[in-house]
Amino acid sequence: MSQTQETQTQVQTQTVVKVMKPTTDAAIYELKPKVYNTLRSFVESSDREEYPWNKGTKIEDRVYFVKEGKWILEINLEPKNGEVATLYSWDHKIVAKVFVEYGYCVIDIDGHKAMGEITKYAVAYTSNVKYSRIIWLGEVVNKLKEYIEVECKW
Repeated sequence: MSQTQETQTQVQTQTVVKVMKPTTDAAIYELKPKVYNTLRSFVESSDREEYPWNKGTKIEDRVYFVKEGKWILEINLEPKNGEVATLYSWDHKIVAKVFVEYGYCVIDIDGHKAMGEITKYAVAYTSNVKYSRIIWLGEVVNKLKEYIEVECKW
């Protein structure tokens, strides 16, 4: 009996994809896992009124929104140095700040500052959290707008 060997050769073709709309390179901010998890919890939290984190507590010139075990959002009603809001992790580490500078709302996420158009295409990400996803800064801005109204350009 003779054995016949068959050799199959796969030919790989290179597929070329052409994007038909204008594109912009994203600014990618690599975050520490705790910062990423806090930010993700904040943007993915429901905005339904019956949830406790959607009811603020006013203490003097500040209002606090608290998602127990996750995050604290502090709103400054009388901003000093333009500082409008601060998002803290549950252990009181600063995750993000919003302040007004030259008529723009500036968002600072763990030392990464963005303002104006960049918030539409900047993203936050971590490679150290299982099932992580990209968080668009626009998501963060939209969530903040549910809590505050500020006279500045986002």
